[in-house]
Amino acid sequence: MRLRSERIVCPDATRAGEVIVEHGRISSVNVVADRSDAAASREGGELVDLGDRWLVPGYIDVHVHGGGGAQCNTANADEIAAVARFHARHGTTGLLATTVAAPVEELCAALTAIARCTAPTLLGAHLEGPFLSREQPGAMDPNLFLDPDLVQLDRLLTAGKGAVRMMTLAPELPGAMALVRRLQESEAVASVGHTSAADGEVREAVRAGANAATHVFNAMPPLHHREPGAVGAVLDLPEVSCELI
Repeated sequence: MRLRSERIVCPDATRAGEVIVEHGRISSVNVVADRSDAAASREGGELVDLGDRWLVPGYIDVHVHGGGGAQCNTANADEIAAVARFHARHGTTGLLATTVAAPVEELCAALTAIARCTAPTLLGAHLEGPFLSREQPGAMDPNLFLDPDLVQLDRLLTAGKGAVRMMTLAPELPGAMALVRRLQESEAVASVGHTSAADGEVREAVRAGANAATHVFNAMPPLHHREPGAVGAVLDLPEVSCELI
């Protein structure tokens, strides 16, 4: 299949040309120097001419709580699939179904549903909690937060059957480093968030394997000239991917 557009978003600029798709995967992007030459391709296959509409890579969203009237804190795999379909219609080609803090039994049920869900755009689960700072609850109920506990984390990982790809946690909590290391062993991303951690505590977590930060500036103290805190640390460390909302 050939997707032709006058506005293909490339790493350096917006170009005219064609995106070639073979067996469901992008095989090449053929750009032209002159937009008037965009129709000159000799590639074979079905042609979809998009005119001057934007042609961009699919969005990857690692923090999705729901969509289209459905939510991710559910034991219903069909509801998870409905969330994925809703976001696919708006350009998201891969997402992590994200849970909020809840009793561990409910989180395990949600992870079981996510693991069972066969939506092609579902990449796994993001656990936002429950090992978060009660000082920084955001929109969540701090009464549902737990102190770091490897036994409880293992319950969640077992329920997810490999679906847990990311977890947001507060690195300053006692025992949090053990969670970071266990997540790394499980090939899941440990993300700093809902935290009052000092700069040094975040850096310790990154040394242990954390490499992301959840909604930077939100649910964490603001940057201060005498105490950079979590904000200063994650913005300073190149190995940390920072999410903004």
